[in-house]
Amino acid sequence: MSYQSYVYSYFDAFEKWMMREKIWSKSNKISVIRFIQKCRKLARYFDNPSYPEKKIVDLFDENESVQASSWLKERRIKLLNQRKRTPIN
Repeated sequence: MSYQSYVYSYFDAFEKWMMREKIWSKSNKISVIRFIQKCRKLARYFDNPSYPEKKIVDLFDENESVQASSWLKERRIKLLNQRKRTPIN
């Protein structure tokens, strides 16, 4: 069973909920929303091996406020290492 559709649905629902949230400050909401957007991009790169590796490397070149950026960078490194070990058809 594939959980990919659930992951994308969760990303979309959480991002929409954060946009409506009234308790969090605007700057906190923006950093969390950027985190979700970058997670979504990483998931797409993971699902589709035809994405250029440069897009994955460039994902964190932007100097934006992102929640848990160190965790995302670790995931990016794991994804790049996994792609190097797995041959692309």
